[in-house]
Amino acid sequence: MRGGAAGTNMCRLGIGLYGLYPSPAAKSWGLDLEPALSWKSCLSHVKWLPPGKGVSYGHIWRTERETLVGTVPLGYADGYPRSLSNKGRVLVGGKSVPVIGRICMDQFMVDLTAVPQARPGDEVVLIGRQGTEEISVDDLAGLINTINYEVVCMIGGRIPRRYI
Repeated sequence: MRGGAAGTNMCRLGIGLYGLYPSPAAKSWGLDLEPALSWKSCLSHVKWLPPGKGVSYGHIWRTERETLVGTVPLGYADGYPRSLSNKGRVLVGGKSVPVIGRICMDQFMVDLTAVPQARPGDEVVLIGRQGTEEISVDDLAGLINTINYEVVCMIGGRIPRRYI
C-alpha cells in the first residue's frame, strides 16, 4: 500500500478496511481512504413535550421550552455508549441534533425541535453522512475519549450488517 517499500506483496489492512486511519499520524502516509462504514436507525417515536419535563432515566435532561423529542431504538446494548448521554449527536432530516438524557439499554432520545417535520420511521444516522452533515467514527471516538478501533468494535451483534 505504501509503494512496496517494505519488500512484501501483502499488507495488513486492519481498520483501513472501513476507510479509517489507524492514527492521526497515518493520515500523512499518502493513502486516500474514504469512510466505508455507516450506522443508521430510524425514529420509533416522536412527541412534543412542554417545558419542565424530564427525559430518560434520572431526568438528567429537562425541557426548557416546548421540545420535539424523538426516540431512537438503539442503546448501550447495541454499542451506543452511555458516555454519549447528553453529549452525542445524530443526523435527522439532514441536520445534526443532540442526544438528550441518558442512553438506555435499548433506546435513547434526541431533541428534534430543529427538525419539526420529523416523523416515526425517519432515518437516523449515528455514523455516516446525511445531506451535507457527517458524523465520523473519529468524531464519536473523540467525544468518548477513545480510539476509532474501539468505536467500530463496540457496534453490537444485534445490529444488522449490510455489505455492499
